[in-house]
Amino acid sequence: MTLREQWESLTDAQLELARRLWDRGKVCQSVTLAVSKITDRSLARTLVALSWMESSLGVQLWNPEDGGQWSGSAGILGVGVKWATIREHGPDFTQKQWDEIKWRLMGDREYCLQQALVQIERGRRKFGDAWWRVWAYYNGSDNWRKPGAQAYARQVYRRWLVIGEDAGQVGSERP
Repeated sequence: MTLREQWESLTDAQLELARRLWDRGKVCQSVTLAVSKITDRSLARTLVALSWMESSLGVQLWNPEDGGQWSGSAGILGVGVKWATIREHGPDFTQKQWDEIKWRLMGDREYCLQQALVQIERGRRKFGDAWWRVWAYYNGSDNWRKPGAQAYARQVYRRWLVIGEDAGQVGSERP
């Protein structure tokens, strides 16, 4: 199934999440984001593309990884649990704290969005409007140049293009 076919077969619940993320990204009032108005809809498209890639727009909220005990991403935007836990509790966190953040990312969409915006904001500070690099940074942080992070950015970009074909309609109704 192509990405276009996947997009056209989204459920009502998935489309509702896409609309909410789109609306939040259009004019983001978050204090964690350096730029409060993104007129080219790049942030809106990015949030929807990330959620589509990371959780199938809210369907799969936990993605274990092969990086050891503290690996894995959670929530509608696939936030790295380790990094969110470090932001909340510092580098010497406990298993209980890690579990708490994992479940919070999966159960609290607003919290997950805020954690994702922190990482996107860091990428934007580093790369400005070079969205490909921001997406690679979202996945790999300072390892954004590595092949895995570049492949991730390529996958986000492919989804970003499909969403762009429907830009403006995501926030209102399905074409």
